[in-house]
Amino acid sequence: NMPFQDCDVQSLKQIKLLNAVVKNTPVIAGLGSGGPNADYATLMDQFVEAGYAGVINVPLSPYQPLGPGLSIGMQGEYRKKINSGLDGAVEMVATAAKKNIFSCGYGFTDEALIKFAAAGADLLIPHMGLTLGGSCGAYSKDVDANREAEYERLARMCELCYRENPNALIIAHGGLLSTPESVKPAFETSRTMG
Repeated sequence: NMPFQDCDVQSLKQIKLLNAVVKNTPVIAGLGSGGPNADYATLMDQFVEAGYAGVINVPLSPYQPLGPGLSIGMQGEYRKKINSGLDGAVEMVATAAKKNIFSCGYGFTDEALIKFAAAGADLLIPHMGLTLGGSCGAYSKDVDANREAEYERLARMCELCYRENPNALIIAHGGLLSTPESVKPAFETSRTMG
């Protein structure tokens, strides 16, 4: 079995444990978009029936870009055949929207965020790269030296999301957004909500 093939089964098992301790907080399921047996409509019905309040396109690695034309995870024709790339994740979000199930679109690029917004994602998450600092975060001289440009990039990503879907909620993640001090300018320069 491929690592992501069983992630949906594992998520359905986990909700039983979560329901035992989480009483008044909605739990969002990471739905493995693009699995070889993906039938999003049926999976989402199972997730909601089990107790999940919505879905997000996680695991992410099948389409996460590392640089121009690069990504981690599976590559090439095989990935396309099992629809494990961005289009599969967008299809998953669109299915949730049609079924009126809360959905999150976690995007690494302008293209991804625009597609998730157009698909009807309720929550859009611009990913700003590996989180800097902290006990296990990365450090990047490029990001550290170009903080202003990173905040401008976040502002642009938020505007693209709102242009496509003015009702979406937007929260940002990663990159230089690692401390209260680094998050404050994000609120001042962009329309991220968190």
